[in-house]
Amino acid sequence: MSLLLRAFCICRNRFIFVSQELFTTLYIGFLGLIFSSFLMFLAEKEQNPTKFGTYADALWWGVVSVHQFDDLAHLRAIYLAR
Repeated sequence: MSLLLRAFCICRNRFIFVSQELFTTLYIGFLGLIFSSFLMFLAEKEQNPTKFGTYADALWWGVVSVHQFDDLAHLRAIYLAR
């Protein structure tokens, strides 16, 4: 039991140590998503009103684009592994 408690304390201390950096990274990523979606909204709202009619549509485009980029990187790694 002592070994399990010691391992838990080590993990907890490590998480507390890096939690501020994790929060900062997530915060900067979220701001980048909001800013890039706003720029896409401004650039595309007149050219493509069906896809970028509102800022919420542009924000949704940004969220989907981030996830698709991650999926493409995963698929590329699988293809190169063959």
